[in-house]
Amino acid sequence: MARKLAMGLAATLLVSGLLAGGASGRSAAMSTSIEVFSGDVLKEGDGQLREEALDADGTRIGTVRWNCAPGVDYHCTVVYDFNVFAPGGKGAVVVTGIFKGFTGETLAVTGGTKAYEGASGSITLTSSDEAFTHTLNLLP
Repeated sequence: MARKLAMGLAATLLVSGLLAGGASGRSAAMSTSIEVFSGDVLKEGDGQLREEALDADGTRIGTVRWNCAPGVDYHCTVVYDFNVFAPGGKGAVVVTGIFKGFTGETLAVTGGTKAYEGASGSITLTSSDEAFTHTLNLLP
């Protein structure tokens, strides 16, 4: 599993503002889309993997920590621990769900800390040409 997760996880970081709200009567707020590519594997073993989180220029913006239980698919909890160089700021985003190998699956954002406190939304995992993309869609 670690090899499957570690293979070519490279990344760009894209933060774009999208208007949300509307008919519900809530005021419009900014949602955030972040694409993260992972760099070098820092540690792996026993269903766990820790790797660098990089932006499009290869600047380290944090760490991605995977903790997965094997099965037909893997049930994973993933922590995106962003440093001060991340456009959204310093803090962590926690994601959980069924990992099938970057086949377009969507996992749930279950929370966050510091700049991402109260985070919710989803993450979509995709791949192309040995590059694996984690697209976090954070709701306001």
